[in-house]
Amino acid sequence: MSYHQAFKGLKVVDLTGGVAGPSCAMMFAQHGAEVIKIETPHNGGDWARILGKTYGDHSSFSFFGTLGKKAVALDLKTQEGKDVLWKLIEGADIFMEGFRPGTIQRYGFGYDAVRAKNPGIMYYSISGFGQTGPWANRPAMDPVLQAFNGIVHENRGEMDNHPHRIAISLIDMYTGLLGFQALSTSIFVKKMQNLTEGRYIEASLMQGGAMLSVIRLIAGYLEDGVLQRGIMPAGVFDTKNGCGPEFINNEYQYLDCSKCTCNQNVLTCEAIKSDTCNFNQFKKDLNITKKSNLNDMRHLKRLKLVKLIQLMDLIEG
Repeated sequence: MSYHQAFKGLKVVDLTGGVAGPSCAMMFAQHGAEVIKIETPHNGGDWARILGKTYGDHSSFSFFGTLGKKAVALDLKTQEGKDVLWKLIEGADIFMEGFRPGTIQRYGFGYDAVRAKNPGIMYYSISGFGQTGPWANRPAMDPVLQAFNGIVHENRGEMDNHPHRIAISLIDMYTGLLGFQALSTSIFVKKMQNLTEGRYIEASLMQGGAMLSVIRLIAGYLEDGVLQRGIMPAGVFDTKNGCGPEFINNEYQYLDCSKCTCNQNVLTCEAIKSDTCNFNQFKKDLNITKKSNLNDMRHLKRLKLVKLIQLMDLIEG
């Protein structure tokens, strides 16, 4: 046993598919657990195998989600497939499923049935919108949840002001981490307190997206639902010599930036002397000597800020 093999000896039965569930189980495998991935023998197995470009029997998504796992194809609609799964559940520490709510129960492997044969098991269900409620049976994909949670609305282009999704499996991956955290702490408590009973744990992409968005959700509540843009300036801008990120986090950084000279190699002489963007007048317009309401002033003068950034030279290092 070592820090690198923290879950050595742990047995995980993984019936999840896609990205969020498999990434959670994969993290247990990377920490030494024996993870057995169950796939259907029909339609090519886990649908993550055909997400995006394929490489043989895999995609980049399924390469990631199957790292370190053992795998077996079982048809749970047959008695033979069910018998094999019950044998795998014997002695398992974690059971994970990601079917549409109600499906695993119809196969005969709901929490009550599994707990009856293995009382100590941690049973984990992951779904799009939760196991119950009016949205429970709706299909859910990462881009849909990004829009549903307001992430797409927040991620607007600086120049086109158009909403954009974030082009990675953001909510899937984050929900996978939340599941790993919930299961890990449950395993820890069970061991530390010498418990014999397991528990049921549920997670959803909706919860993962809400957690990612929680700071903006709080801001929306505090601002009576009318959100202004976040910290400004913040984004990727076209500059004189290329495209680069610009992020000024607080008023002290902003005031420091406003005092830049060409000798400090942050703003070019042309930017300071430019008739189209007079730097001294710009500072006066923004009233940056006053620390109060500075962020509000940045928003009011957002276009001038962008214009100034575009006159900068990118600095390496």
